[in-house]
Amino acid sequence: MALDAMWRRPARMLRGAPEDVRLLNEAAARLVPRAPRDGSGTEAFVDACRDVHIAARRAYGRHAMDVVAEIEAKTSPKPPGGGPGVSVLCSTNRRANLEAVVDNYRQQRHESRELVVIAHGDGFDDQALADALGDVAGARWYRAPQAWTLGRCLNFGIEHCNERFVAKFDDDDAYGPEYLGDSLLAATASRATIVGKHSYFAVLERSDRTILRFPGRECRFTPYLAGGTLMIDVQAIGPLRFPDRNIGEDQGLIRACLAAGQAVFAGDMFNYVQRRGDHNTWTAADDYFARGALIVGDASMSGRAMV
Repeated sequence: MALDAMWRRPARMLRGAPEDVRLLNEAAARLVPRAPRDGSGTEAFVDACRDVHIAARRAYGRHAMDVVAEIEAKTSPKPPGGGPGVSVLCSTNRRANLEAVVDNYRQQRHESRELVVIAHGDGFDDQALADALGDVAGARWYRAPQAWTLGRCLNFGIEHCNERFVAKFDDDDAYGPEYLGDSLLAATASRATIVGKHSYFAVLERSDRTILRFPGRECRFTPYLAGGTLMIDVQAIGPLRFPDRNIGEDQGLIRACLAAGQAVFAGDMFNYVQRRGDHNTWTAADDYFARGALIVGDASMSGRAMV
């Protein structure tokens, strides 16, 4: 009841940030144990975080998202329904991953969405793209030359997105059905230009482990987000775009936003799983990647991320 009542209040500004965000963090801190340091109590910690996250989703989702949808319905020529619109943007150079991209997109419960795929490089042909995406409602695709960087591909994609919010999907990660809806709740609560995840689950395929990276760094303003979790408010970000590079383009955009005085917010840890295998563009040894993380279990335990 207290959490529900808290979210009913209009957001007030306190030192440049909504006071209700601070109040939610304080409420969560009272309900959730501290992240364990030695690996013991990991299951209890994750379960407690799940319970608080579900309560916040129910309380906040009934109010703030309805208000946003009502405002958009009155000010936009688009027909109402489905909440704020989201463009799911994926730049991929791997034809074999198109099916996974489509599966992640189709299972999203947030209704008002579109899919924009940038087919990067020479590994695609028009027929393959049509076969993979032609019957996906709201999907469009564009070709990008091999010489372009990932940052340039993403900027090209943003220019072809129709919605205010752009959610960057990586082609080899997993996104739960509530991913878009929860990301929009974080964006609405924080009023940040970019939201995403600082704490997140990851599967290390070579060592058959599911880990929770950066535990305890949820629901806070932050200088770091996982690249596969970015949701960008295109209206707020203005002319800022990804740097023209293949590695570090995500953090480059975040740094530019922070330098411009814009807010970056980390939401909850759930409904996203990063998959680490031999194919990743960023190579790091599993032990280094897992440093400071909590071991959740073997790779089959990644389903605990979906709430």
